[in-house]
Amino acid sequence: MKLVLDYDLDKFDDYVKNHPFGSILQTSAWAKVKASDWQPHFLTFLEDDKIVATALLLQRNTAKLTSLFYCSRGFVLDYNKEIVLKEVIALTKEYVKSKHGFLLRFDPEIPLKVTDTKDDQLITDNQKYYDMISKHAKSTGLSLDMSSTFQPRFQMVVNLKDNVDVLSLVKSKKRRLVKDTYLQPRGFEIIEDTSVNGVKEFSRLSKLTEIRQNVALRNKDYFMNMYEAFKDKNDIKIFFAKLDIDVLIEYTKTLENSNDEVFRLVQLKNEHGQYIYTNGIICIYGTPMVQMFYGASDEAFAKYKPGYGLHFHGIKDAQDNGYDYFNLGGVQGTLDDGLSRFKSEFGPELFEYVGDFDVIINQPFYNAFTKGLPLLKTIKRKIKR
Repeated sequence: MKLVLDYDLDKFDDYVKNHPFGSILQTSAWAKVKASDWQPHFLTFLEDDKIVATALLLQRNTAKLTSLFYCSRGFVLDYNKEIVLKEVIALTKEYVKSKHGFLLRFDPEIPLKVTDTKDDQLITDNQKYYDMISKHAKSTGLSLDMSSTFQPRFQMVVNLKDNVDVLSLVKSKKRRLVKDTYLQPRGFEIIEDTSVNGVKEFSRLSKLTEIRQNVALRNKDYFMNMYEAFKDKNDIKIFFAKLDIDVLIEYTKTLENSNDEVFRLVQLKNEHGQYIYTNGIICIYGTPMVQMFYGASDEAFAKYKPGYGLHFHGIKDAQDNGYDYFNLGGVQGTLDDGLSRFKSEFGPELFEYVGDFDVIINQPFYNAFTKGLPLLKTIKRKIKR
């Protein structure tokens, strides 16, 4: 096996996007998204001039003379061939060592288990892959906590195969909320605005979400960087719930005891104008699994629940364009929080991934990293997608 560092990036991306264990987080576009903080390294592994594995490594300095190397949702290879994995890890370890790395961490695009959220029935069991990888790298564990791994280990994914009726997957009590017959009389429509204006509007909603939840989220520069990285190949869409507040005001007037709400809506119109983006999601395409990376909303309109119609539109758009899965994103493994309950309304499968694996190169620095010394703890937070 030969390691090549200057392989054609178009061929690199094609391999990743079409591989059963590929992920958008292993593409050159994702490297551009992370480039402000991470130095990318594109590793291609060849046998008889044929690609057998690839790895996008992201390097971040943690101290003056050492770095962390992270292979997000990699390696991309056939995990049914243990000898390939073994050789790839060995060659990558030597490469990272030559670059003064203290740790190589990777988290393959492999679900340990897939279960049906409707009845908790096991659909897929990939314990064999976890056991095999654990022979060649150190598992960091199978925690239920979403923040304990670099990428969320539990993710809710809608299976779109076999031309499934996605409306039938939605829980019966919520189906009316995703239909135009609910949205339109209240003034809502679901639109795509994949543009600079869309990035601006999503950033505004994200800021509102950040304030409401008292958490640090991505800023406008980050979302613009993502837009620029994926737009050339049309691998990004930004969807919104757009409100004509005049329609909502007239609808509300038909309800009993609505004077206070009408007054509130008129105030919101005076503040924002007639047309308002109330909710948004950013979806990334390119592999058979569409990834919904980010969602944001304006709490002022939460009572009307436009987020249901918005997420359903993203799911339906993915199916209409021939994709196999729509990933609603990460959840806590305990499945007892509001986000988990919301995402489960769409009838997804629960993908429990195999998690993070470490190849340790410098034990003292690794100990400092895992014990969360201040600088390294900050870096761990910034790794999150």
